[in-house]
Amino acid sequence: MFSALLEAVKSQPENDQFVSKRRHPRRETDRCVVKINGKVHPVRDWSMGGFLAQADSRPFGIDNEIEMTLMFKLREKMLEIPHKARVVRKGKETVAFEFLPIDTQIKTMFQNVVDDFVAGQFADSQI
Repeated sequence: MFSALLEAVKSQPENDQFVSKRRHPRRETDRCVVKINGKVHPVRDWSMGGFLAQADSRPFGIDNEIEMTLMFKLREKMLEIPHKARVVRKGKETVAFEFLPIDTQIKTMFQNVVDDFVAGQFADSQI
């Protein structure tokens, strides 16, 4: 009986792979904050689809659309990306936002953040 139980829970190849439902990979290593209504909040992670901010969630309502500015510290400059986002989830001290549709210019700015990080990693590896 015990061996039958072990056989049932043995790792199967299809069980070893995690399938993400996310459309875009999360980025947690970039130095980023978001300015909303004049207040600056740390960003825990972001992707091309949205971001998770560390903030008091009480002022935000689900489905509220807000104007915000993401501010990234790149290697040689600060990059500010103004845009609009919608509140999709709230925790006690976090708020998750989904970007409203982004245009080519915003996508290019986000790609600049990723490219700057990759260039920095490469430069550090050459030391």
